[in-house]
Amino acid sequence: MFSGQRDLYRKTIKMKPMKKSNICLLLSFPFLLSMSALTSLAQNQLKLFEGTWQMKDENGGIMYEDWHKLSDSLYKGENYAIANGKKKVFETVLLKYVDGKLCYAPTVKNQNEGKEIVFPLKEISDEGKKFVFENLEHDFPQRIIYHFKNKSTLDARVEGNVEGKERSSDFHFTKK
Repeated sequence: MFSGQRDLYRKTIKMKPMKKSNICLLLSFPFLLSMSALTSLAQNQLKLFEGTWQMKDENGGIMYEDWHKLSDSLYKGENYAIANGKKKVFETVLLKYVDGKLCYAPTVKNQNEGKEIVFPLKEISDEGKKFVFENLEHDFPQRIIYHFKNKSTLDARVEGNVEGKERSSDFHFTKK
């Protein structure tokens, strides 16, 4: 609607011009809805993580990723291997909400001074089966991707930029 037509329309129905703050709120509403929908979809799909996932490493050993639901808004994962009858944990991960947004928060042994690094959920796709978490401020990885192909197959990927070059590693798990 052109400016002149808008003014005539307002006069005809005795409508007051909209305040800038109301316009900003209306313009942000679709974004808030999309973030809310993203969080809601993710919440419903977190059950995909549950259970023990395993994969063979390049040396023929087996690596595990074990996920447990601690509450409706908190999951805990552990990445480990068993060598000589002993469990060796490489990282622990929390799927949790930070400021209302689902985050992947790993703590890696002997890295980052033992502190977790938070990767907020950036995207969920493939009917809620593919989760993309991203933290562009982290050295590597900057993105962590979990793609549940079906109930028993999980493809995970870490990727990012290292010294100006894109790097990635893929992990192919099956449910135990």
